[in-house]
Amino acid sequence: GEDVEVHSVKSPGGGGALLEVVVAGGKGRGVRDLAEELDLAPGAIGAIGDDMNDARGLEAAGHRYAVGGSVLAERRSAAVEVARAEDAAVADALARFRVTLGLG
Repeated sequence: GEDVEVHSVKSPGGGGALLEVVVAGGKGRGVRDLAEELDLAPGAIGAIGDDMNDARGLEAAGHRYAVGGSVLAERRSAAVEVARAEDAAVADALARFRVTLGLG
């Protein structure tokens, strides 16, 4: 029942587009709602972020990844720092998450 906002933004590096989906009530609420919908425990959820607006989403996830060199990486010691955005941060976070879950 919450309103959902979808933002499409050009990538800062010009290499593509980013898509961000935000549930009214914030990213943390969105992660918790999705986990409940899928019947997942926080330990089965990974989240990646690069700015403080992502902090609540990371707090709701059991596995937290901060883009290397970002504000979030500097301020959130509880997040594992992954590669920089231009060095495939999402792929790095996914690889680490798979290892953490025992999937290789």
